[in-house]
Amino acid sequence: MISKKILYYFFRFITIYCALAIIALSGCTKKGPDSSTALRVALSSAPATLDPRKATDATGMRLCNLLFQSLVRVDSDLNVVGDAASDWSYKDKVYTFQLKSGLQFHNGRPLTKEDLLFSFEEFKSSLSPFSSAFAPIQSVEVVEKDGGFVVQVKVDQYSAKFLSSDLPVLKLLPKKETLEMKDNFGDRPIGSGPLKIESVEVQNIRLKRVEKLPEGSKLFENFVFKVIKDDFTRSQKLLKGELDLAIAELPPDMVKRLEKEHSDQLKVYTYPGLSMTYILLNLKDKILSDQKVRKAIGQAIDRDQVIEYKLQGLGQAATSLLTPNNPFFNKDLVNAKHSPEEAGKVLKTLGTLSFKTSSNPMAVDHGKVLANQLEKSGLKVNLQSFEWGTFYNDVKTGNFQMATMKWVGAFDPDIYRIAFHSDELPPGRNRSHYQNKKLDSLLESAFRIEDLERRKRAYLEIQRIIFEDDVIIPLWYETQAAILDKNLDGFEPSALSDYFGILKISKTVASEGK
Repeated sequence: MISKKILYYFFRFITIYCALAIIALSGCTKKGPDSSTALRVALSSAPATLDPRKATDATGMRLCNLLFQSLVRVDSDLNVVGDAASDWSYKDKVYTFQLKSGLQFHNGRPLTKEDLLFSFEEFKSSLSPFSSAFAPIQSVEVVEKDGGFVVQVKVDQYSAKFLSSDLPVLKLLPKKETLEMKDNFGDRPIGSGPLKIESVEVQNIRLKRVEKLPEGSKLFENFVFKVIKDDFTRSQKLLKGELDLAIAELPPDMVKRLEKEHSDQLKVYTYPGLSMTYILLNLKDKILSDQKVRKAIGQAIDRDQVIEYKLQGLGQAATSLLTPNNPFFNKDLVNAKHSPEEAGKVLKTLGTLSFKTSSNPMAVDHGKVLANQLEKSGLKVNLQSFEWGTFYNDVKTGNFQMATMKWVGAFDPDIYRIAFHSDELPPGRNRSHYQNKKLDSLLESAFRIEDLERRKRAYLEIQRIIFEDDVIIPLWYETQAAILDKNLDGFEPSALSDYFGILKISKTVASEGK
């Protein structure tokens, strides 16, 4: 017969064992941020910073658009829409914005007049890479009205690109917190955008919706941006269900393969984008300051070969920073005929030039092809690839001769002022170090022309000057591609390849159980 003491210890053991088992099981089944509760978005590189005052790389700017609000922004159809502003008007060189009521930052603190004025001051600062865009602002006044704010921005004269290109860059900053955090603000920024920071790690950036979703909503509340530098690994994680979405983050050959072989698992969207790849030339360099050398480099490049074999046809030879679907595009520009022999008359006498790319496999692969084409014309090329942060810093500081670069999301022709005006020399974004007084004058007047046809003529001339002076070597316009798990719906491709589309993606019943 079993004693009461033995039964006591037996039942105590069972109780403890069951409790431990429940804890263990709950730990195994607990849904973390990477489960089906979060939309997992692929990144090929981490953002340089999440401080919108300093973010000039594509990834950083796209993420900042989700974390911070602007007064207005541009939607997927390239129309100006309200963000923090509900309404706006222009009269007598004054833009008036009525802000939405109840605006607050992610820490719960309401937006104040001081925050608004501070935001304008920061982006107008001479230390800002965007300062020239806001130089035309003469004054900013903020008054409280009907529970919100009215912001009046007085400019020195009309600017056709003020609403579409300039103001979307200016983000609303919390003055107190920004000043307190100093240089650490970019590590865990506090904005007022639709998503807020949950955590920032080396390979994972976790964001969460600020507004609670209604019960039963199939939209995602959590988002995980996963930095995966290897192209093949990103594609495999999409196939294995470890990633849900990649927007303009896979090379064309992989896009084509996924579209052909895995349509049962993935949705592939291809669409015209606003992405232009080119060779950046440092015109401060003694060799590259010679226009004949730059012209010869352009003649040595066979764009069609790269587009056919490396881009799998998902591209088009480029001549301008603006894409062919842009109403300001100069269709009369034609690249010089590919001629290694003609180019060699100049290039074979130059010795060696350095050619830098990022360590992204596609960038390295393209760099090898381009370097090989240049070497066929007699130019010796020292091809170097660096981790993105190092590469980007070299480009910003002028530590390069040639480098492969890309403009992403350029739709307003004022991009030419940003890229080539003398006032935009580093720390601005004129990284070619190009200076041309005639061009400067045209750029300063073009965006102030109110008549559309006159403005178009001005930008046709601006594009011609840069093209004929061979300031950069235009390579190709890429057809954009987004890869999406087949069990997700609601994604709307944008020519900007921004991340606003992820806010509309919904789960299907099948995706919840994956």
